[in-house]
Amino acid sequence: MMEQARKPRKHAYFMLLCALMGMIFVLPILAEDDWGHSILGFLTIVTLVLSLRAVAFHRRTLIVAAILGVVGYAVGAAATIGQFDYIYALPFQLTFYVFINVSILKSVLRAKVIDDDVVCGGIAVYLLMGVNWAVVFAFIEMAQPGSIQISNGFDQNGVSTPVDFLYFSFVTLTTLGYGDIVPVSNSARIVAIMTALSGVLYVAVFIGRLVGLTIAEKGVEIIEEEEL
Repeated sequence: MMEQARKPRKHAYFMLLCALMGMIFVLPILAEDDWGHSILGFLTIVTLVLSLRAVAFHRRTLIVAAILGVVGYAVGAAATIGQFDYIYALPFQLTFYVFINVSILKSVLRAKVIDDDVVCGGIAVYLLMGVNWAVVFAFIEMAQPGSIQISNGFDQNGVSTPVDFLYFSFVTLTTLGYGDIVPVSNSARIVAIMTALSGVLYVAVFIGRLVGLTIAEKGVEIIEEEEL
């Protein structure tokens, strides 16, 4: 017998969205100081828990997400304390966030009624896309140093920190393109193209879905009023 999917817990997507925005906005500030790493570690755990809560609408999905999350962050913690190079932890963390991203996206697109939490879920998916692509860019740069570089007009120490990759990811995802950081290698350029395309297509599909559901709801309301 197939397991029935449950509705996402109340405000699950809203809480995850707040955690993601907190991570993204405070990362540039906390990453500059040693004491900030402890706070970032705490925020990371909070984001992990809220990510699991957001996909708790299906038991099997929750179990898979929990296993991927624990393994990903355990490997990341081991890499942080110097057991091995951090590049080996990135695929595990990327797998977790991609799984969370796809699970929430499927839930949002299958929603029959638009409410605040569905909108928050859609925005959370977009932010998670930026995080996912940032991990991919970091992996490419670590595997092939020099793949992503600072333009000559900017006096920086190169692309090496999480803030650099997160910044470049969202600038590319939104097709903003300041030009201060540029992809140099073929692999980095291909991923940059995929990032930009995914950002544009997602916004189009999500907005289209919201408009479609809104029109459908209005149509039902009109029919019900005519029947009265």
